[in-house]
Amino acid sequence: MMKTNFVKRTNIIKVCAFTLVELLVVIAIIGILIGLLLPAVQAAREAARRMQCTNNLKQLGIGLHNYHDVNLCFPPARTGVNAKTSGTGRWEYCNHSFLLALLPFCEQQNRYNVFLKNIDPSTGQWPAEWTGSYYGTDPIDFLCCPSDPNCRKNSYGSATTNYVGSYGDSIHNTSYDTTNQRGFFGGGYGIYKGQSGLAIRSFSDIIDGTSNTLTMSEVLVSSEGEYGNKIKGDTGKISWTLGSSSDGTPAHCAVVRDTNNPLIFKSPVTGAQRGRGCYFQMGWTPCTGFTAVLPPNSPTCQNGSGGSGNGYFSTYSNHAGGVNSLKADGSVLFVSETVDCGNQNYTYTADPTGISPFGVWGALGTINGGEATAL
Repeated sequence: MMKTNFVKRTNIIKVCAFTLVELLVVIAIIGILIGLLLPAVQAAREAARRMQCTNNLKQLGIGLHNYHDVNLCFPPARTGVNAKTSGTGRWEYCNHSFLLALLPFCEQQNRYNVFLKNIDPSTGQWPAEWTGSYYGTDPIDFLCCPSDPNCRKNSYGSATTNYVGSYGDSIHNTSYDTTNQRGFFGGGYGIYKGQSGLAIRSFSDIIDGTSNTLTMSEVLVSSEGEYGNKIKGDTGKISWTLGSSSDGTPAHCAVVRDTNNPLIFKSPVTGAQRGRGCYFQMGWTPCTGFTAVLPPNSPTCQNGSGGSGNGYFSTYSNHAGGVNSLKADGSVLFVSETVDCGNQNYTYTADPTGISPFGVWGALGTINGGEATAL
């Protein structure tokens, strides 16, 4: 009886035993399954981030329309009362962005009140747009794309933004030129105290149709004080490669990227000031504007410094293959980095007139180019 029980237990042990090779095979199979699963999980997470980014732009689109309902126009690209000109005695130099004006229309009245409390009551002068403490330093959720972690780092001591306004296919002095009639945001100053010639848009100015006109798109926030060779994000900055005596062609800007890696510059960028998206309240084009000339995920080039000068201000994002963009009708579309950009060897003597030379991308950027193309 005792012998029989021993045999049965031995057989049970033999049935349950497996070799080291079999164990390694099982581990390898599990590893392969995890390797197959992780990209799917990452793709699902990025899809969710991209959807949230789309929702952010839709909220900004609603804000633009609400602003128009109240003011019968859209907010100007730049506005404010910032400094006094000694010769005229007028308050000028308005550098505050349209995003600041949109805060009350995007359920951010309390944040807007922080700014209002810092207006000088005796002169009406607005606080300096590069001083974040006057406008609140905490990140503003709907101005940050979840795919860009830099937007929430507060490296500039201010809330930053991934969403910037369209200056169309213009290049000449986009920050200062009040005569720009190409983009949804006209450039120049929105409000002079004692002056006229405001670059303000309304629905009646969008001759090409609201469903064929861009208002906003994406950039990645650069890190303050860091320079490097990345074209987008992290240390990505503005390349100062356009000659001071010539505007250069879009192709002239595009060649600053490395031939073997399109995501980096040929050589590290140094000396850049106030990178893309650096202050949500600052109206300088390098910070809160883009031009529909070079395709998404292209370099940004300028021939001036800070907020002045001519330049190509590109869009870019961490979404695969392109950027989310907001149209004037409030809808959002994804624009591929392979979008038709027309003649990239177009030589500027002045901003284009009529049909944009920059293909579908340029056509989307203009408000009155008369193009029949759409995306």
